[in-house]
Amino acid sequence: MDKSLNYREIIKSILSRYLEIDRQSPEEGIEYYLSCDDTNGHYIWGSIGWSKGRRARYVHAHLRIKNEKIWIETDLTEHGLANDLLENGVAKEDIVLAFQEPSMRRFNEFAVA
Repeated sequence: MDKSLNYREIIKSILSRYLEIDRQSPEEGIEYYLSCDDTNGHYIWGSIGWSKGRRARYVHAHLRIKNEKIWIETDLTEHGLANDLLENGVAKEDIVLAFQEPSMRRFNEFAVA
């Protein structure tokens, strides 16, 4: 199987689990969603709505596939999406912590780009 196709399925599975956790204890007025763009390689788990009289819109996680690597653009999970990816068989050298400044990525154990 093509690595990118496999990564798409892994990402969707991980984000779907987080989405289901949100939906088990929903906040009134908030909708939780998963947006998957296989063509461009973007995967977003977020929420949108109204809470306590204020507009609420959050991107809890944004991952994308670029150059056969998984780029973690946003990660607001407690466990860490990189850990979830590793647990699902993704190699460290195929994970980019894109939320870190590029010059700092060389100090972590993952890919720099």
